[in-house]
Amino acid sequence: MSHRWTALLLCLALAGCAPLRQVRTVTLAEPERIPVTAADGGELVLHHYPPTAAPASRIPVLVCHGIASNRHTWALGPDRDFGAHLAAAGLDTYLVDLRGHGDSPPVDPSTSVDTYVRHDLPAAVDAVREATGAERVAWIGHSMGGLVLIAHLAAGDDPRLAAAVTVGSPVDWRGSDQLTRLMRVLLRVLSGPLPARNLAAFHAQWEGEIPFGLDRVVYEPANMERAALADMMRVGVSPIQDGVRRQFAATIEAGSFVSADGTVDYMEAAPSITLPFLVIAGRADHLSPPERTVTFFERLGSPDKSWRVFGRDEGDAVDYGHVDLCNGDHAAEDVYPYITDWLLERIGD
Repeated sequence: MSHRWTALLLCLALAGCAPLRQVRTVTLAEPERIPVTAADGGELVLHHYPPTAAPASRIPVLVCHGIASNRHTWALGPDRDFGAHLAAAGLDTYLVDLRGHGDSPPVDPSTSVDTYVRHDLPAAVDAVREATGAERVAWIGHSMGGLVLIAHLAAGDDPRLAAAVTVGSPVDWRGSDQLTRLMRVLLRVLSGPLPARNLAAFHAQWEGEIPFGLDRVVYEPANMERAALADMMRVGVSPIQDGVRRQFAATIEAGSFVSADGTVDYMEAAPSITLPFLVIAGRADHLSPPERTVTFFERLGSPDKSWRVFGRDEGDAVDYGHVDLCNGDHAAEDVYPYITDWLLERIGD
């Protein structure tokens, strides 16, 4: 198989979709929708889950999605809704759609991860602080959503942040494993915004699984029922802007998560980060395996830091992949309670 066809298949996999004909309807009570305008004029959207139990903290929680996705990474159905889970634990919770994702309007293709870092994260944090009157906010980010936080903290600890959780966020890209080589090819041969939603629709016409097991790049099949994958394909996929693609290309070439211009290695921020920090990985995550997160964890300067790998060897129901850390069949029984308990130990009243 040529590198180009392999790259195309991997792109389909990274769109976060499975080849399905079945589609079910996501039945979620719609949270309050809060439009936010960043300092540069960019528009994003917050989705508010107020506490449904006695308030457990005066510190609200902001939850961010990853690349090629939106808030539905964390809210995929009544049994896969992390926002509702946190609200039921008494935490005032906001899920964000970064600019160009989910309910946020389309953006310029030059948008990069650094755009989210410089403008969207501060805007989201300040909007939550204004809405709640809280001085500080806890941030939970999946994949790219965690990288946005790490890059933000490269400028120094932010007094507006109370605690941080990264879930499957690949900081360390050293090495030359097969997936890294395929990612390098993918990011070289494709250009412009990657139309993940169109790829998802195309993908839905296929029979069976993606060839060569490339679907395992984004989820562990043993932890994602097909109906849930259909939901993710239908509502959970967003475009990958060209600036984001180019920044990840620079990251892979550098062997570490770097700025859009390649001049700043965000791994170097780790020793100066002192807020409570939880780093999560999935045992079967091929996009962000534990070794892509542990180096950052080890370098963290925080006196209160934790590292957790979700898998059978830790007593979890399954070995977790990438997206199913957020919305897998067993996430509500394994991942959600762990994050919630960790947060309440640090920000609970």
